[in-house]
Amino acid sequence: MSQKVSVVRVAALRGDAGAQYKLAMLYRAGVVVRKNVAGAIKWFRSAAEQGHSTAMLEMGDCYANGVGVERDDADAARWYLMSARGGNIEAQFRLGWCYEFAVVVVDCRADAMRWYKKAALRAHVAAQFGLARCHRDAGHLGAAGAWWRRAADHSDAESQFDLGERFETGEGVERDVAEAAEWYLRAAKRGHRMAQFNLGVLYCTGNGVKKDRARMAAWWGKAARQGHAQSQSNLAVCYEVGDGVPMSRATAVRYFQLAAGQFVYDPRFDLRRVFLDGGDEHTVRMALADAAEDSDGSRPQCVPRKVKFGRVR
Repeated sequence: MSQKVSVVRVAALRGDAGAQYKLAMLYRAGVVVRKNVAGAIKWFRSAAEQGHSTAMLEMGDCYANGVGVERDDADAARWYLMSARGGNIEAQFRLGWCYEFAVVVVDCRADAMRWYKKAALRAHVAAQFGLARCHRDAGHLGAAGAWWRRAADHSDAESQFDLGERFETGEGVERDVAEAAEWYLRAAKRGHRMAQFNLGVLYCTGNGVKKDRARMAAWWGKAARQGHAQSQSNLAVCYEVGDGVPMSRATAVRYFQLAAGQFVYDPRFDLRRVFLDGGDEHTVRMALADAAEDSDGSRPQCVPRKVKFGRVR
C-alpha cells in the first residue's frame, strides 16, 4: 500500500468522511489497492452515515443495482432522498425518476417534478427531459416544450432531432413546424441523417420553411450519402427529372440501385427503373419482391404518400 493510501486510510479510521469516501472509491475501482467491493461498501456507508452526500448517492446506487449488497429499491430510494436533501444533483434526478416511475415510492407527479426541477435548474439535462415528460403528462404543453428546448439545447443530435419531430407532429408540445425545422437543422448540421431527410421534406413541401428545391435535394443528398434509403430513392427521382439538381440519368440509376439494394420498396422503382435501365417491368417487379423476401421473409412495404416524395423512418 502506497504512503498516500496509508494517509487516506489513517484519516478514514479517525472518522474523516471525505477520506472514507476516497478510500471506498479506491477499493471499488481497484486503483492502487486490490479491488474490494465489500470494503468499498463499508467505507461508503461510514461516510454516508456522517452526511457525505455523494457517499449517500453511492449507497443508493449499490442498493439499486445490487452491488455488494442485496438489491433493495426501498433502501436505494431512502439513500437517494437523504443525498438529494443534501443538495446532490444526481440524487435529485434519481429521486425524481423514482417518483415518476413509481419505484417503491408511490407514483407522485408533483414530487417527481419537484425533485426533477431542483436538478434541472442546475442544468442536469436528464432531469430537464424528465421534467418535460411530467409537464407533458399533466397537459402543460407550453412548459413541456420549454424544458425540452432547454434540454435539447445542451444535448446531442438525436435529442435535437426528437424535439424537431415533437414540434412537427405536436406530440407533447404545441405544434410548430417552423420550430421543428430549426431543430432539424441543428441536428442535420451535426450529421443526423434522419434530420437531414426530414429537413429535405420540409423544403419540398414548404411546410415550416420556404419551398426550396435546391436545398431539398442538397439535404437528401447528405442523408443519401450516409446510406439513408428513402433519401436515396427521393434523390434518384430528383436526378431523373432534374428537380433541384441537374438532370442525370446515370446518377438517378445509381441512387435507385442503392435504395433497392437496401430492400426498400418504392412504387416508383417499378416503372421508372424500368425506363432508366431499359429492363422488363415484370422482371424488375420480381427482382424487388425476391430481394425483400430474402431480407426478412415479408412482402415489400409500399409506403403511402401524401406528397410527391416519400417519408419513412
